[in-house]
Amino acid sequence: MKVQIVGVGIVGGAQAYLASQLGNEVFGYDRKLTDFPYARMGKQLETDVDLTFICTPEVTVPEVIENFDGRSSERVIRHKKHGPPKTTRNLMDK
Repeated sequence: MKVQIVGVGIVGGAQAYLASQLGNEVFGYDRKLTDFPYARMGKQLETDVDLTFICTPEVTVPEVIENFDGRSSERVIRHKKHGPPKTTRNLMDK
C-alpha cells in the first residue's frame, strides 16, 4: 500500500516508521524536513496514494486540505492530538 504522511514530526515520524515496518511504501511531506529514514520525502503532496495521514498542527490543517485539490487519495486520516472544537466537522462540511 502507498501511504503518505503530511507533517513528519514526532507523530508523523512515528506513523512513517510503523507504516514502513508493516511493508508499506511511505511518502513524506514536511515543509522543514527533506530527509527521513522511513519515508521518501517529497517537495509536494503525492498524487496517487492509498492512504494519507495528516499529522500537522491544527492551525495548518485547512491549508493542507486545500492543497489536496486534484490529488488522489483513497482515505485521508487526520491524526488529532487536540484543537479547537468542531475543526474536523467544519473541514468535512466543506
